[in-house]
Amino acid sequence: LMDYLKSRAPFWKKETGPDGPRWIEPRDQDHADIARWDTQGPETKP
Repeated sequence: LMDYLKSRAPFWKKETGPDGPRWIEPRDQDHADIARWDTQGPETKP
């Protein structure tokens, strides 16, 4: 659930380090996870 929320809330991807704040770029795996979640849809009960 947290990974799903982080992928939809980019402000969670900001880090502050010694050189100041920077945005974390999504990885290829992040894009693959989002695509998988979008195609799975909600679970249904028979």
